[in-house]
Order: sequence, then structure tokens, then C-alpha cells
Amino acid sequence: RVVEFTEFKQLLNKDNVHVIDVREPEELVEDGAIPNTINIPLGEVEAVFSKSPTEFEERYQFDISHPDSVNVIFSCRSGCRSEEALETVLKLGFKKARHFGGGFLEWEERMANES
Repeated sequence: RVVEFTEFKQLLNKDNVHVIDVREPEELVEDGAIPNTINIPLGEVEAVFSKSPTEFEERYQFDISHPDSVNVIFSCRSGCRSEEALETVLKLGFKKARHFGGGFLEWEERMANES
């Protein structure tokens, strides 16, 4: 259920994989964000993933009508909140959900080392 950095980086640009950053919007502004992610703060995850598939798709542009086949990866600052989000959606039937354990801190550090 945990995605390591190398796999995460490869999956980030795939059309069928959706990365959800569960940090607060202010954190994204202050610290930065991983490209191609969707921001849904942790406190909203259960309500958002409980919406009707139509409502969800209108807002986030991907289909959740078959929760057991949705490829979603949660991310946060260091892995704690993304793990909570993962546990929440697993209970809602999103069996393929995973989380990026290193979070934004690992992303930022590893990307800086690649430059």
C-alpha cells in the first residue's frame, strides 16, 4: 500500500493514476506542491470520496463510479496524513488506493538531488 519514490515519480504522469495531496491549501502555497496533484485536505477526504460519482467527476475530472478500480495515491508532507487518507478510502471500497510514504519532504529532497 506504500509507494516508494521511484515508482511514485513514474506514476505521477500516468493518465489512469490520480495523486491527491491531503495537505491544507496554505501548505501548498507556503511549501510548494508536487506537479500534477489534486488538493483535497485530509479533513475533507471522507466527504469528498463519499460524493456521487457524477459530483466527484465534475469537480475533480476523474471517474470513481467503480471504486475498486480507481488508481489513487495520497501524498502529504511526510506520510502521516496520507496514510490516514488511505485508511479512510479503503473503508469506502477504494481497494487500489495507496500512499506515498515519503511525502512532499522526500519529493523535494530527492528532486533537488537530481538537479
